[in-house]
Amino acid sequence: MNNDGLMDVLTGKRFWAHGPKGDKEPDAPAVVTWFELTRDAKTGARFIAHQIDNDSGVGTQVATADLNHDRTPDVIVGNKKGTFIFLSHPGR
Repeated sequence: MNNDGLMDVLTGKRFWAHGPKGDKEPDAPAVVTWFELTRDAKTGARFIAHQIDNDSGVGTQVATADLNHDRTPDVIVGNKKGTFIFLSHPGR
């Protein structure tokens, strides 16, 4: 996600995935988050969470592409709440 050469993870929570009785936390925010992989000689590998949004969720359709041509991935999500596009803004 940040073009540092290390593989990051993009994930999130689905909105109302299994109804009120099937979701462990049915009222939790439908977040989209990426986890930045970092490596340190002392502490080893770890992931740093970067929340992209807290009201869309990932659904079953999530993709990345450089839509705004800034050389960093943008996030596209389709789910029960609609279609969402999150454009990256490097340096912010």
